Amino acid sequence: MQKGVKSNAVTTNFDGNFTIKVALGTPLRISYVGYKPEEMAASSGMTVYLQPTTEQLDQLVVVGYGTQKKANLTGAVATVDVARVMENRPVQDVTRALQGAVPGLTITTGNGGINSDATIRIRGVGTLTNGQASNPLLVVDGVPVDNLNFIDPNDIQDISVLKDAASSAVYGARAAFGVVLITTKGATKKDRVSVSYSNNFAWSQSTIMPEFTTSVEDIKGSIQAFYRNNSGNSSTPVGGMNYVDILPYAEAWYAQHGGRYTDYRQLMPYQDEDNVGDYRILDNGSWIRYADWDINKTLYNSAAPSQKHNVSLEGTSGKTQYRLSFGYDSKQGLMRYNPEKLSRYMAHANISTNVTDWLKAGTRISFTQREYTEPNTPNNTLQYAWRWAPFVSAWGYIPDPVTGEEIGVRNTLSERVQAPTDKAVSRQARLQAWAQAEIIKGLTLQADFTYDFRTYDNHASWIEQKFWDWGSTPYALFTWPTAGQSRTRAYQTKNDMDRWTTNVFATYAKTFAKDHNLKVMAGFSAEQNRYDNLSAGRYGLVDYNLPERFQLEYTGADNQKHRPVMIHRAPFGSMERFVAVLLEHTAGHLPLWLAPEQVAILPISEKFNDYAREVARQLDASDIRATIDDRNEKIGRKIRDNQMRRMPYMLIVGEKEQENGEVSVRKSGEGDLGSMKIATFAENLTREVEEMTKQ
Repeated sequence: MQKGVKSNAVTTNFDGNFTIKVALGTPLRISYVGYKPEEMAASSGMTVYLQPTTEQLDQLVVVGYGTQKKANLTGAVATVDVARVMENRPVQDVTRALQGAVPGLTITTGNGGINSDATIRIRGVGTLTNGQASNPLLVVDGVPVDNLNFIDPNDIQDISVLKDAASSAVYGARAAFGVVLITTKGATKKDRVSVSYSNNFAWSQSTIMPEFTTSVEDIKGSIQAFYRNNSGNSSTPVGGMNYVDILPYAEAWYAQHGGRYTDYRQLMPYQDEDNVGDYRILDNGSWIRYADWDINKTLYNSAAPSQKHNVSLEGTSGKTQYRLSFGYDSKQGLMRYNPEKLSRYMAHANISTNVTDWLKAGTRISFTQREYTEPNTPNNTLQYAWRWAPFVSAWGYIPDPVTGEEIGVRNTLSERVQAPTDKAVSRQARLQAWAQAEIIKGLTLQADFTYDFRTYDNHASWIEQKFWDWGSTPYALFTWPTAGQSRTRAYQTKNDMDRWTTNVFATYAKTFAKDHNLKVMAGFSAEQNRYDNLSAGRYGLVDYNLPERFQLEYTGADNQKHRPVMIHRAPFGSMERFVAVLLEHTAGHLPLWLAPEQVAILPISEKFNDYAREVARQLDASDIRATIDDRNEKIGRKIRDNQMRRMPYMLIVGEKEQENGEVSVRKSGEGDLGSMKIATFAENLTREVEEMTKQ
């Protein structure tokens, strides 16, 4: 290779001959694995001799519960150049940083999401069963972990990859597909306190994007295709619009705007032929839309920011060495509106001390908090952006003619703009204590104990969103969820995991006659895991601005706000539900709306949907939350399929019930209770809850 010019490099053939185009006297660098590199001036017909080196053979490699010289290895083991891979790559994920770093180690990702986990494979897929889960065992500081998302790349000292099944001899069946061993940076002796800081700022964008036709091209192509397939009839109604009618407006829009929109904006109405606006309400009462958007520029951010910071402190005090590091990184998704965001806070401490000449002890403490936020959209943004042309769904908003409220047209971008933000927070704390004693010369005893605690807390919600429907009628509201407020929802999932790991092992190493090495290891390892999961949620939110509070605050008879102080589980019918026990309330009973819905209303056909809503309204006046199932599927099948288990009461409404102002009542566990007036049912249910609360 020409020295300093990486682009001008060649390899030798099987006989060791090579040809390189450089001027005479140009410095060349010649290197080969296992030999010392040489530098010399280029000459015609030059001969190069390389000297073998034992440097790499003397390198210590982390294997299993100890280290071994490369020269003595019998298995397939590879090491990672951490300085080159981790420090020189602007990545925040250790797994992605390993991509291309080790032969035979494959890193793949299912999608480009900033919160997606990468898959690790060593030497390809190892099994066609068990969901093809050929994942290697991941071990950090001697303790198995589930993933590498909680590790700061700046805190890694060594990475070894054990590729063959021989790893199972040390780690058991979990290591059948190889092992990735990671050792974090430890404390080293230093003459003075050393402080270092590093940062990285980056901006990301999509690499390859599909090209989309303009609205005029799309409309003309659709008309031609429809004309061929329908015997000369070129009428093409889509989304309440006829393409033949909107083509002149689309052409005029392009002539007046000179290009496509690139943002979410207010849509302007038609004024005249010189100002066609973005949509027009026709004389027959229907409306047409013809504005166009550049999908890629509107949806995607061409410079999604990310940053990474790390500061470390190292020093020595007497016989004690310490290293402290603190890291922060954040990344934003590629979507322009309401983007996903990921951030991490990391702290790591490594302290070791020489207790005596033969005993050394230390501790490793780490903490990582990972926060991820994303919009909870009704539909997949990209799927619907590419499904419907922007001029059909109109990527903008129109003020309400009466109230002036800015309401978006029903489309994937309006859904994203209005969507609530879900938040997931993961935390991991790890405490490890270790001791290493040299019992006699060559015999070393090492023991460590690790406590690993992890939590996952996810807050999510569905709130009511309203849009202008892009059917044939202008200013027609569409609500999501379609059942309205009764189907809005807030829910929370919380996972806790504890892991205790103990390792005790002794190693005896002896060299005989200079060239004969003996190394014997015996040890003991034990793990204990505990996992808890709790999920809770409710339908029918009262305040969309505070969905995460589960709407448990209410106004008492004293006109003061009251909140629950304890939540416990209590039986109700054949199901269990959450009952909030209030610290103070003057009414003497639990407000019914604090509990999840207790009533499901099922109209037997579509024509009784309005009566079902009237029943729900009357129940709501008695503080009873009801859910209407207006899909009008066969009620018998619903009962047979035990769809009542989620709610203790099912109210069936049909012609007889509508005429008499009644409901047919079925109770979970008791069956048919007959028909009764709506008010009677409300009184009975209220009394039942009061009795239950008193108990």
